[in-house]
Amino acid sequence: MTRLPRLTRDLYLYCSVHEFVEWTVDCILDSDMGHAFMTSSNEGMTATDTQKNTVYYMAKKMSEPCAPEAFAVALCSHFVETYPLVFRAKVSIEMVPWGRFHADLCDPHDHGFVCDGNGCRTCVVSVDKVGNVDISAGIKNLKVLKTTQSGYAGFIHDKFTTLPDVSDRILATAISCTWR
Repeated sequence: MTRLPRLTRDLYLYCSVHEFVEWTVDCILDSDMGHAFMTSSNEGMTATDTQKNTVYYMAKKMSEPCAPEAFAVALCSHFVETYPLVFRAKVSIEMVPWGRFHADLCDPHDHGFVCDGNGCRTCVVSVDKVGNVDISAGIKNLKVLKTTQSGYAGFIHDKFTTLPDVSDRILATAISCTWR
């Protein structure tokens, strides 16, 4: 796993407004390395150190802000195109939820951020040698709360039910979901 902070600086008139994201990137390379288990040869293997450094290289190469899915596709494509024995690359990314710091109730700070820990964005991408691309994205542990107008009524009542119908209550939950 590689932690990858990405900072973009935009200059507006007399101030600098920054955008910041932090990704945790995990790379899995499927390759024809059976010989490494049968002999002592690591010939043709892509080292994990190389994978980590490739993450940093590709991030530098993609200088503009991009979605984690676009970065993962570029990274997977690089691995399968560059290393002859790699027939499929799979990259998983979790995006740490950093938000702009609000010093008061009005304007967000131009270059101050806080990690609110809510709703980690995720993606999993795989690309193979023949160009098949599989992308799924999602959100993990998004906590939501509603303090009123969340009734729960009209459900089945039987001998095991102790919960009464309620027309107004607090709703709190955590959501994790994925889509293709």
